[in-house]
Amino acid sequence: MAVEAGTRLGRFVVREYIGQGTLGIVYRAEDPAAGTVAVKVLHRLADPENRERFQEAAPRLVAVRHPGLVAALDQGEHDEVPYLVQEHADAVTLAERFRRATMNPSAVMAILRGMAAAIDHAHAEGLVHGNLKPAQVLLTAGDRALVSDFGLAPLRRPRLAGLAVGFRDGTPEYLAPEQVVGGEPTAATDRYAFAAIAYQLLVDRAPFEGDPQSVMNAHLRTEPVPPSRRNRALPPAVDAVLLRGLAKDQPARWPACEELVAELARALGLASAPRSERLARPPSWRWPLIAAAAAVATAVVVALVFVASGRGRGPEHAARVTSSGCHVTMTVTPRPDTALPRPRLRPGMRASSSVLNVCCR
Repeated sequence: MAVEAGTRLGRFVVREYIGQGTLGIVYRAEDPAAGTVAVKVLHRLADPENRERFQEAAPRLVAVRHPGLVAALDQGEHDEVPYLVQEHADAVTLAERFRRATMNPSAVMAILRGMAAAIDHAHAEGLVHGNLKPAQVLLTAGDRALVSDFGLAPLRRPRLAGLAVGFRDGTPEYLAPEQVVGGEPTAATDRYAFAAIAYQLLVDRAPFEGDPQSVMNAHLRTEPVPPSRRNRALPPAVDAVLLRGLAKDQPARWPACEELVAELARALGLASAPRSERLARPPSWRWPLIAAAAAVATAVVVALVFVASGRGRGPEHAARVTSSGCHVTMTVTPRPDTALPRPRLRPGMRASSSVLNVCCR
């Protein structure tokens, strides 16, 4: 099927070629209602069996929504070739971002948090990705992560037993061991790929490198190099978190991507305090304000006691409390219009005023 600028796919008008995906070709198109969209023309699904599987999967893809997932908007067929319409994002892929610059841990964690929330949500909806890799993650302005092509795993199922999808598509670095031997992708498979991406973001290298066959064998038989040995800036606590995510056995991996991210943040020293601790312990910048407020209250109480005791009684004395930062001053001064006799003064006392200074440190 030839698709050129101006071709109509249902109500969508193709404008230009964007790139080649794992299942077909991606185009930018326009829709009077939705505006600019991306259309994936799925040439690999042109045979009747795959088209039927796509028709079964498409309604579920269109129904799922999450801020971290590229939304599927519509689906259809053109010349007996299915196509999927998705939201269009002005973004670069995470794979392109890898090539541009190394990211600091805070930037890495922001991307991983967005990815983890989206992946866990899709899993809760019963969808599996099956081919998660940096090229399937879009980064919009501010490095907000969008995971694309979720739910297409059944459509990527290889026809030949033992042929891993990632090997066929040329990206074995993120394959889980069960995929290497031709097993069906699962949520645990996606979590393995997520851990591999997290490893690469922090180390600037994938867990296993080399020719495709060597990488696939390593997924099956070799333990990854601890990330702190490859990047000396990483604390050793990071090793246990990522290596659990890359466990060969599915049950040994993290049960959710967000759990991996939470533990990774703690290992990096970037985790926030638990909510109960945040409520119980005011931030450090509030302590001076709290101390100052306490000092002012103390000074006022002293002034009231002073007046009530008789030494500050009547109109002959006036009390004034002032504060500056953490310094609080209370001054008690005789009024000039009083005709009362001057009190007796002990040595060292002044008749003009009494001053109380409070200073917090």
